[in-house]
Amino acid sequence: MKICICILLLALGATPVEQSLRQIAREQGGSASNSMDYFTPVTTVSQLSKDSDYIVHAKVVRANTVLTFEERLVATEYTILPLGVLKHRTSLNSSSKPGYLPTTVVRRVGGTMIEGEYRYSTTNRAMPEADAPRVGDEVIWFLQYNAEDKVFMFTGGAFGAFHVRDGEVQPLTREVASRRGDRPIALAAFLRDLQASIAKE
Repeated sequence: MKICICILLLALGATPVEQSLRQIAREQGGSASNSMDYFTPVTTVSQLSKDSDYIVHAKVVRANTVLTFEERLVATEYTILPLGVLKHRTSLNSSSKPGYLPTTVVRRVGGTMIEGEYRYSTTNRAMPEADAPRVGDEVIWFLQYNAEDKVFMFTGGAFGAFHVRDGEVQPLTREVASRRGDRPIALAAFLRDLQASIAKE
């Protein structure tokens, strides 16, 4: 069962949501911003594993921002270099090498985009910029494929994103750590437990 992410709030000030950020920026002198509040039920690692098309231990090598949702939201797209693939549905590509994806782009709502004299930004309260991935980060991500946009999205929202620091795996955001009760765990132990969970699926 796919995890349902419910949009609770789309705040655009007094501007109608039908307008794109480009339209708003032109009308407001060059800048436009909005915010999103996603509510996602607490999701265990075991459930994330079952729901994911792709689970990867990787390094973030690139990040860029785009407009999405009919130009009403800014999203950040990350290109990742796999260090190890833990789960990969073979239907994702036609490669003869199981687990190999030549290009992996992962999208999250949120970020700031500069386009000439215009500036657009979207705040994602579930994945705030202070906790957002950065180029060079080592990560473990649970992902679902969005065939329409040809990008991956995080399974379970912020619950499906982990970073690896000093050999320990930690959830991406402080909110996830608090709600799920996560504590740092050694990378080897996390991968061992995850592989055991995947084997039972």
